[in-house]
Amino acid sequence: MRDTVRMMFVGDIALGGECASRYGAGSPKWTELFLDLKPLFCEADFRIGNLESPLFLSPTPQCKRNVLGATPESVEALSFLGFTALSLANNHITDQGPEGITRTCEILSACNISHFGAGENLDAALRPAFARVNDLSFAFLGYAAELQDVGAKPATESRAGCAPLSLDRIGQDIAAIRDTVSHIVVSLHWGYQFDHYPEPQQIEMARKIIDLGALIVHGHHPHVVQGMERYRNGLILYSLGNFFLPNFKRTDGCRFRFPKESLRTVVTQCVVGSDGVHSVSLVPLLVGSDYRVRVLHGSAANLTIAKLDRRSAALHTANYCEHWSIHHKKTMAKRARFEFRLRLCGGISSAWRHVRTRGLWGSIRRLRARQIAESIRKVRRFLRRDQSKIHRKM
Repeated sequence: MRDTVRMMFVGDIALGGECASRYGAGSPKWTELFLDLKPLFCEADFRIGNLESPLFLSPTPQCKRNVLGATPESVEALSFLGFTALSLANNHITDQGPEGITRTCEILSACNISHFGAGENLDAALRPAFARVNDLSFAFLGYAAELQDVGAKPATESRAGCAPLSLDRIGQDIAAIRDTVSHIVVSLHWGYQFDHYPEPQQIEMARKIIDLGALIVHGHHPHVVQGMERYRNGLILYSLGNFFLPNFKRTDGCRFRFPKESLRTVVTQCVVGSDGVHSVSLVPLLVGSDYRVRVLHGSAANLTIAKLDRRSAALHTANYCEHWSIHHKKTMAKRARFEFRLRLCGGISSAWRHVRTRGLWGSIRRLRARQIAESIRKVRRFLRRDQSKIHRKM
């Protein structure tokens, strides 16, 4: 009998979007998209991830710009890969309303996949998941931030939602189960989208969670891979990026397309014994344009690991706060330009739909002077930005 456990961690998972609309009920099946990963996943005793999309499509989803959801049949992919437990603590698990959370929990339970971090009320959201291999037992806790740019909806005594991210709450929950299991894993949905580095306060919190008794901190939400570090006898994974999160159409008609960097991720494997984490290894992955997930090899794999090593090393620099602040400002500026282009494209798409349904003259008659002036200003701003880019390159 082995005295260690092989654990595997991945990032954000959503089983809808363009992938579902492209293939529908046809080929390839959900399992075919992950065939290359099956041997890799079979090597682990535990497989943990963050499920962003509810496994339910409500006729009345939440009124927000980015709404995720998937058909119940898509759980086939999660069963195929043999996920042990999935965190539901994130900002999209509530997208399909309270019924979306309830249905998702029921579907996962029917497939023998444990879940944690969200539920029909606060008690259910705070309830840990448990797993055991040989003589080692594990508890899994999940929390989602209301602040930063996560905006998760917290559960209450009478409302479905996520377990709110609070260091005091995490400390209480760890203390309540610390003596009943060998190790505790805390999954956190936090940070800023597309930031390559965690906020300094996140580093402080993650280390404090290990001090409180957790062994592994499993982070996600930024949609890109951030650094990781060994701390005491544990492991902190600040963000594992997107494991599988297809592009999707927003409710305003715009197509949300993830940057190329979000298509490259890693699977984190670690060997855990009674005294803590013994070893950590990384397996780089690439999500192709056909949405098949493949293991990277050779120079492509080395490039991904080298980039992650640099981000991990930066966590221990003396001027990290300044380093993060500079990078964060650049990321936010890029996101603002990205959002502007999305809205501009959405406006053009909306105008074109009106022209097709009402005709050109009918559409013009319905426009107000304020709308015309605003559209002209948007186009001018867009052209000026592109022109300034050209001058900078010259």
